[in-house]
Amino acid sequence: VEEVLVKFIFAKPKIEAKDLIAALKKKSVPAKDTDPNDLGIFQETQKQFFNVVMRNVINGWGYEDRSKFVHACTGLEAIPYDVSQAVDGDKNNTFTIWIEFNGNETHGDEDLPVFHTCDNLIKLPFTAYDASGEKFLQKLNKFYDFGGTKGFNMK
Repeated sequence: VEEVLVKFIFAKPKIEAKDLIAALKKKSVPAKDTDPNDLGIFQETQKQFFNVVMRNVINGWGYEDRSKFVHACTGLEAIPYDVSQAVDGDKNNTFTIWIEFNGNETHGDEDLPVFHTCDNLIKLPFTAYDASGEKFLQKLNKFYDFGGTKGFNMK
């Protein structure tokens, strides 16, 4: 309980793009039947999505959209204050939101993102929405529409 309180007390009230980007880590879970010849193509698309598209999307969001995304991924309203200074390997000083490209539980670009707040995780299709920020934002909006909340700003 004390650790959770400390995280909230020392959290920034507004989530900066650089802090959210620093918290992101990528996982890739290919389907068991993925053709080894296609695996490299998928992984390059995922890398492009994670390193370029996701950063551009987050940088284009305002505080409200960044907060909404963090809340969807973690159930929290804020991220720890020191996330941008976290030391690799120091599990007590890092806050991670996992972006998982999953080939077993997703079926293609028509799938909506799946959020797991207990694991600070968002599962995306293995195809990474073809590294399209527009497709990603459309799917996030659709996800939020189902939940009855406003969608993300698509500037």
